[in-house]
This record gives sequence, C-alpha cells and structure tokens, in this order.
Amino acid sequence: MSDIKTVYLAGRIDAVSDKIRRGWRTEAIHQLKGYKVISPLDVSPKCSDQEMFNTALSNIQKCDIILADIRYLERENTGTAAELMYAWTLNKRIIGWYTHTDIKLPRRVFMNALVKEQYNGLQEALDAIKL
Repeated sequence: MSDIKTVYLAGRIDAVSDKIRRGWRTEAIHQLKGYKVISPLDVSPKCSDQEMFNTALSNIQKCDIILADIRYLERENTGTAAELMYAWTLNKRIIGWYTHTDIKLPRRVFMNALVKEQYNGLQEALDAIKL
C-alpha cells in the first residue's frame, strides 16, 4: 500500500479561458510534488461525453483528496458540482478554493454542504493539503 496521496483537480473546463482552465491546475501540479495529481485536462478531447464522464468518476474513486476550484465565474459549474457530489458520497476529502469576490454571493447551499473545507485562494487550499 502506497503512502503517496492522490489529488484530483476538479473545476470548470468549459466556457472559460485557457488561462482559467489550466493556470491554477499548472500551479497545483507544480506545488504538489510528492503527490500523484490527476487532472481532467489529461483526458483526450476526442473522447465521447460518456467516456469523459466515466473517466472522471473513475479518477474520483482513485483519489484521496479533491482540490476544487469553486469560484463562481458567472454561474455555477454543473460538472464540478456533480463531481463533488460523487466525491462526497464516497467520503473523499474535498478542499475548495475561491476568491474574495465570491464572498459577496448569495448562499450557495449545495456547494457549502459539499465542500466543508473552503479557502480564500489557491495557495491557502494547497497549504491545507500539504499539512
């Protein structure tokens, strides 16, 4: 049995810039040396929707920790919410990060219930993983 923890990087992929999609994931991978990191961006875009869905579920099953970008970004991200719900049913540790501008949002009941560990900024979330 390996002591190496696996971290899955959940967060918006569709309808955002490449900088938003990849930027935080690149930083997380860089900082999580000593962890196995799984990014949904590693799935071939040629896969069918069903294959992508099945791969995401499989990756969530394999991981120990979910690191989730839970920034609001104009609307909720249903894909990320579905991943988090699945991880929650598997009792995975879910760590979410947002930005200070998200604090002014109306209540996000499901997001707050699913993500018990929420941090202001990626760095705080990464630090929580490394503790």
